[in-house]
Amino acid sequence: MTLEPYPTIPPRLKQRPAYCGVASSVTVLNALGSKKQEYRPLTQDTFFDGQTQNIRSSYGVTFSAMTLDELAALLKSHNVKVEVYYASETTLNQFRTQAKANLTRSGDYIIVNYQRSVLGQGKSGHISPLAAYHEQSDRFLIEDVASYKYPPVWASTENLWKAMNTTDSTSKKTRGYLVVRQ
Repeated sequence: MTLEPYPTIPPRLKQRPAYCGVASSVTVLNALGSKKQEYRPLTQDTFFDGQTQNIRSSYGVTFSAMTLDELAALLKSHNVKVEVYYASETTLNQFRTQAKANLTRSGDYIIVNYQRSVLGQGKSGHISPLAAYHEQSDRFLIEDVASYKYPPVWASTENLWKAMNTTDSTSKKTRGYLVVRQ
């Protein structure tokens, strides 16, 4: 299977085991900010500031990660627009259509929250940005922020959907995805 090139958004490797949401956020925020003059790139350390600490502390994330709603609130505190989609409130076809369209627009990103075991990658929940879609195979490229352990992976839309349509033990809601833009 030949897959076409995809736009590069250099992922930020997570610095701590539960920092996948932080690393994904920094990756997307830096991709959005890089188009602005005098933008100062964020790091996983500078991501947490006075505003974010009121939502979820770096200490809290280190020891128990974060929910999709918390991730959305943290991103919003960095002055971007975020839409939250729980898998249980959308359909496979809605996700495919929205994610495909998202990946064609500059300055528009999707971060997915999924259960790794559904994709054959261990047992925990995980958060990473999507980087591309391959129409012929109906697969999305997950730009894994834990690439020291898991390289970027092409996941079938159906399997990715199933991995998002699992229950987060903290929020008691299904996982899902975020649409992030300026």
